[in-house]
Amino acid sequence: MLLLIVSEVFIAVHLIGAQSTGDVRLTNSYRLEIYHNYEWGTVCDDKFDDNAATVACKQLGFSSGVSLGNLVEDGSGPIMLDELESTGSESTLYGCPSKPWRDHDCTHSEDVGVFCNNLYPVKNGGWSTWAQWTTCSRSCNGGVQTRSHECNNPSPKYGGSCCHGNTLETRTCNSISCPVNGRWSTWQRWTACSSSCGVGFQTRIRQCNNPTPQSGGVYCYGSPSQTKKCNTVSCPVIDGEWSTWTNWTDCSKPCNGGLKERSRNCNSPPPFNGGLYCNGTDTDVKLCNTFSCTGIESRMELAAIVSGVAVGSILISVAFVLIYKHMCARKRTTQKGTLVFYY
Repeated sequence: MLLLIVSEVFIAVHLIGAQSTGDVRLTNSYRLEIYHNYEWGTVCDDKFDDNAATVACKQLGFSSGVSLGNLVEDGSGPIMLDELESTGSESTLYGCPSKPWRDHDCTHSEDVGVFCNNLYPVKNGGWSTWAQWTTCSRSCNGGVQTRSHECNNPSPKYGGSCCHGNTLETRTCNSISCPVNGRWSTWQRWTACSSSCGVGFQTRIRQCNNPTPQSGGVYCYGSPSQTKKCNTVSCPVIDGEWSTWTNWTDCSKPCNGGLKERSRNCNSPPPFNGGLYCNGTDTDVKLCNTFSCTGIESRMELAAIVSGVAVGSILISVAFVLIYKHMCARKRTTQKGTLVFYY
């Protein structure tokens, strides 16, 4: 028996992403191992032929292979498969008929080996550098940028594993709020006409709040108000009419002929729209107390004048007395230091 004894290095591994049931690998002694239930294990050489070896090698990325029988270093882990048969057309060893997993009547001395054509050392994949971030998908309100890299530095070969991680990376961008331009609300109702005739005006308004400008958005274009003419029919011509006379004033003299007067206004109604002003005068004057004075009236007038002067003199005198008393007030300090005024 030829026994190849070298350190445990895997020269061919077939993995699709994370390890999964049915993945295979070759040690540097060409011992075949298969993965199941989170463990790697060996395959017995019972019924294992070149067809099965070719399926294993194709699974590792090679064109064909041959079985080495048990001419390999004994394994030490679990024995996964026994009595595996193949037609050479299966895509994986997992798809070949065999006993159930871990059901076997062999020992590690019967571990099968495989040699694949064009066998080279395993080359695992490596990531390239990240590409530049793409342009943000939105200019505001939060967009997305992506960047990618490839598993080609180097590319996996000869059953080497693919790069771990994602080929695409994403991040948010331009999270600032978008400007919101203002839009007009609907017009409010027209106001009442400012005049009942002879051309009046009506107005209506609207507001820039549908929506209100936000985050630098522009204000609504146009005017917030409108004006139009109304009641354009000609107003009637109305002539002015006098109001009623006021009461007569008191006579200006008690005798020897005085005057008293009364007045009225041209406002009942006033002239309108070119109507005529009231005809006549707005003031009426007439004589009163035309009888001759007898002398008593003159004395009565004089008494009234003197009486008025006397009352005025008394008021002035009282004012002077109060001012004098205030100016003559003396201040004294009591024994306790209280300030007291005397008049």
